[in-house]
Formats: sequence, structure tokens, C-alpha cells
Amino acid sequence: MAQHDNKKDPALTLYITTVDYNRRDPVFWIQAKTNMTKYKHKQRRFPRYYSELQKLDRHLVSTLDDVLLPVLPFCPQPHQDKDGSLVPRQWWLNVHATSSHGQNRNYKGVINDSWQQQQHYLSPAASSSSPSLLSTSPHTVKSNNNDTNIDLSRVTAWDTHIQVWLNRITAHPRATLNEGLREFVESEVGFRPQLKPVRRHKKLSGFSAKDQDMDMEITQRLDQLDEFGQQLLAVEQNIQVQMATQAVYSDFWLDLASGWVALYKRMAKGCQQLANLERSQEFLMTETFFGEVQYQIRNVEAAKTSLHRRANAFTDYLTSRKHTESCLRHVDRLKSSSNIDRGRVNDVIDDLELARADEQAHYQRYRRIDGNLGYDLDVRYKRGVTKDMIAALREYARGQLHLEQQKLEIWRSMQQHLV
Repeated sequence: MAQHDNKKDPALTLYITTVDYNRRDPVFWIQAKTNMTKYKHKQRRFPRYYSELQKLDRHLVSTLDDVLLPVLPFCPQPHQDKDGSLVPRQWWLNVHATSSHGQNRNYKGVINDSWQQQQHYLSPAASSSSPSLLSTSPHTVKSNNNDTNIDLSRVTAWDTHIQVWLNRITAHPRATLNEGLREFVESEVGFRPQLKPVRRHKKLSGFSAKDQDMDMEITQRLDQLDEFGQQLLAVEQNIQVQMATQAVYSDFWLDLASGWVALYKRMAKGCQQLANLERSQEFLMTETFFGEVQYQIRNVEAAKTSLHRRANAFTDYLTSRKHTESCLRHVDRLKSSSNIDRGRVNDVIDDLELARADEQAHYQRYRRIDGNLGYDLDVRYKRGVTKDMIAALREYARGQLHLEQQKLEIWRSMQQHLV
């Protein structure tokens, strides 16, 4: 009877439990869990500055030439209320036009619904088909529809993009095995990686028909990314116009409120509330849809950079092949020579064997980068962009729906006072 192999695939989970914003360089407390034998600790909680996340990003890009990873999001900027207390990241769900008795109940109800969707989006299991090691974290807040003791500031206090970025790294099979990532998790004195110097490549001319076909494939991918980037830039400009329009509407309601003060104070108050809601809608768009579009523009540039790495690998292969051809011509000249020096012949043969080995190594490297980056670009990148954009649109739609409902409450309140 055949025995099944129960060996699990290498897996690593990194989950942000707390963020300390009380410093210029915020500190992220991360819970790590792994089944890899090269890690000394299978579970560990450790702090990392945002600047160390930047170092990890640069290290992965410089050492993983066949991996396309998302760009590290900008350092999150927390929001604080008038008392200086940290407010939830989705602060717009706490904007209420009227101070009704059911205000807190309505707010928690919206958070409960959005938080459950958000946790599915942020969970490591949602980023990969492999089973998650972090099924239950001691720092994870559990929620259900009947739970009234949710720490809302803890649920949504920090920017979720950093967590998504960590999920994408740990879900990538080649990135998970990176030695720098292990050092990032296990280092007791901070993360200080050694970065490789960047080599400059010269573009070669005189490609053969086969070489031009391979180069054309890179060009087509770059054209597709350029087109997508231009579409994102067009959306970014349209969003800026929309935000400017909302700012104008906010000023309009403020001007109208000042005109109603002497005539009817309830109308003045309603106009003031509408002005504040217009401003909230502007900020909502900035922090959700607009911010996501700007982030994806950066990801387009990262994808184009990865294609340049593929082109550089192709250039290295062509250079080594041309060197091999040069060595072969040298051998042919020696064969046709009437005066042959044995020592010189041995040197030429050695050079030819070394050139062939070098050409084969560059060819294998090019094929590896070409295949792996092609899959990352066609599958992982497109899937990640689609998921991120849909999540941002849903978050924006939930916020807009809530704020529009508050506008409706204002008009209802004004209508009641006018009866």
C-alpha cells in the first residue's frame, strides 16, 4: 500500500498586530509563524520600523531577479481626533449628521459588516491557495453580528496596505525562501541587509530574426503596461477634478449657511452640516480610490522595471553568445594557419569552453527570468491589481453610501423643521 507524503510546503505568515505611531518612523509589531526548518523560532513577535520595511523591499528587488512583487506602500499617516486620540482608519463611517440615540449602534453595525469583508481581503489565506499557518492569532480581534465589545480602533487603526504587501510577499513561493526575509524576521538588532551593486547594461544592435521575436515580446508587454498606466493617469486626473468639485460644493454650502444665519438658523445649521459632509466625501475619495490609483501607477512602473530586468538578462545572453562566436572564429583561423603554436591552441580551446559554459549559464538565467516573470506578470500581478482595485472601490462605495445617507438625514431634519 503506497504511503502518502505528508510533508508540508514551506510557508511563512506575517501579521501586523500593533502599529506605534508615536514617532517619526512608525514601528510595526509583526507576528510571524512558519514551518520552515531554517528558522530558529516557529513563532515570533518582533518590531520593525517602516524604514526597515523599505530596506526589505529594496533587498527583495535586488536579490530576486525573477520575482515581481508589489511596491511597498507609502508610510501610513494616522488620523487623530480633537483630543489627540487615534481614530479608526475608516473614520468616515463614524461621521454622523445627527446625534441620535442609535448612533453608536449604527456605527458598530457598519464596522462589523465592513470589517468581516476586510478581514477576508487581508487574511493570508485569501492571498494564496496554500493553507494559512496563522489560523488563529492571539492579537486578532474576532467579530460576529452579536458582538458589542469590538475594539474599533484596534480593528481598523492602521493602513491595511502594508498588511496586504506582507501577504503578497509570504504568498510568493520564491520570495518566501529568500534569506534576507529570514533575516528580517529573526534579527534581534534590526534589519541591515547588504545590497548588491546595480550593473548597467548597454543595448545591443544587429539582432537576428529569432532575437527580434524575443525582443518583440518584451516590447509588447511594455506597450500593454504603458497603455494601462496611461489609463490610470486619466482616471487620476478625473478623480482630481471630482475632488475639486466637491471642495467647491463645500464652499457653496458654507456661503449659503452664512446667508441663512440671520433668517433661519436651522437652515444655516443644515447647510453647515452639508458642507462638512462634502469635505468628508472629498477626503474619502482621497484615501480610498484616489490613493489606490496612485499606488497602482507605482506598481505599473515596478512591472516595467521587471521587464527591463528580463531584457537585461536577454542582453547578457546575447553578449555571451557573441563572445562564443568570436572564440569559434578564432579557432577557425588557427585551423587554417600554417604556423600553429600548441600553447596558443590550448589557450584558445580553454577560452572557447569557458565561453560556451558562460553562454549556457546566461541562457539558463534568461529562461528562468523569462518564465517566472512572465507568470508573475500574467497571473500574480493582474490578479493582485484586480483584487486591490475592487477592494478600494467597495470601500469607497460603502463610505459614499454612508455619507449620502447622512445627507438624507439632514434634509429630513430640515424638512421636519419647515413643517
